[in-house]
Amino acid sequence: MLKNSISRPVLRNLGVTDYLSTWQAMQEFTSSRDTDTSDEIWLTEHPPVYTLGLNRRGVSLPLRSDIPLVETDRGGKITYHGPGQVIVYLLLDLNRLNLAVKLLVQCIENVVVEALRNYQVEAELIEGAPGVYVGKRKIASLGLRVKRGYSYHGFSLNVDMDLSPFSSIDPCGFKGLEVTQLRNLGVSVATDEVMTQLANLCERQISFA
Repeated sequence: MLKNSISRPVLRNLGVTDYLSTWQAMQEFTSSRDTDTSDEIWLTEHPPVYTLGLNRRGVSLPLRSDIPLVETDRGGKITYHGPGQVIVYLLLDLNRLNLAVKLLVQCIENVVVEALRNYQVEAELIEGAPGVYVGKRKIASLGLRVKRGYSYHGFSLNVDMDLSPFSSIDPCGFKGLEVTQLRNLGVSVATDEVMTQLANLCERQISFA
């Protein structure tokens, strides 16, 4: 756990939000903030959307056209977002937190592993494949962008959603990668509860207070 004397971040539960407008809001927040700006954690869900990150080499586009595709500026390749998937966006001053990107990724993965353990789900990490897995099936994805030492974007956790759109892509660029979710693992829980737990665990892992 990282030790800092930084004030706690502002938590914002945005409800269901459009991906494109939320991404633009993150860009605007990041470009206008300074060293006195409080960090923020945004909690949301998105309507169905495929997002394509900056690592686009060798990525196959979705096989279906009824779900929009957004070319975004986060790291990583292609993934899917939809209702029933919790999204946590981390708008952080990494310099103030003395936090390298690699360590932030580790914090995110630790947060998800601990949250799943609280639901009696044993998760694992796979070297060279960021995210969190259960039985080699991916349950959480992450993708970040850092500008001027400020991070935005974040991570997602599949809770209770329609997983079928994942079958039309190679999730995170891995051909044949299967995905799973809490519901398929026998866990019935509201997305709001998961959001609250993830936000609290992020605060503890990064240790703002």
